[in-house]
Amino acid sequence: MTDNEPQRIGELPVSIFRITPLDTSSTPQHASAETYDVTHPLALCLTADCDHSTPTRFSFTAALIADADHSDTHGMFTLARVLWRLRYQGAAVEAWAALNPGQWLYSLLPAWIDQADTGQWADGEPAHRRVLAVGRLRSADTYTWADPAPIPDPPPLYPDTYYMTVLTPVPPPAIGHPAPT
Repeated sequence: MTDNEPQRIGELPVSIFRITPLDTSSTPQHASAETYDVTHPLALCLTADCDHSTPTRFSFTAALIADADHSDTHGMFTLARVLWRLRYQGAAVEAWAALNPGQWLYSLLPAWIDQADTGQWADGEPAHRRVLAVGRLRSADTYTWADPAPIPDPPPLYPDTYYMTVLTPVPPPAIGHPAPT
């Protein structure tokens, strides 16, 4: 890895996303969350940048990417617009990918903030893919889980958690806003 050269560390095809605004202390505002379902999966991609002056320090960036011929333009641009609107306060981004009946791959990005340049990310993408949104990931030293939680007995997040991906039997929440409690 050379200076300023991000390394792709993962890509997951995802069709269900929950976007939760963060408050000024980076606490998720679960009552304001919204769940989206796109008809064809988008790629949720992660990269790591190493600070070579401190080799143990990384920064992480995430992107939502669609094939150029993606048919759900409304859904994919809605997600991009919501992330853009929350770029200063930040958002928790959760994603579910169905694996088998009753089994999901769940990813949590606890703090997606300030949109990075989609053009810079697009430089490394094939022409048949469109970069919709790019965000820098901030670590979450604390995180409050939604109720019900997306994974059984959710653990506290460790300091400097930028993302997590786990298998879960818990299905994603209903599309739209959560029911009032």
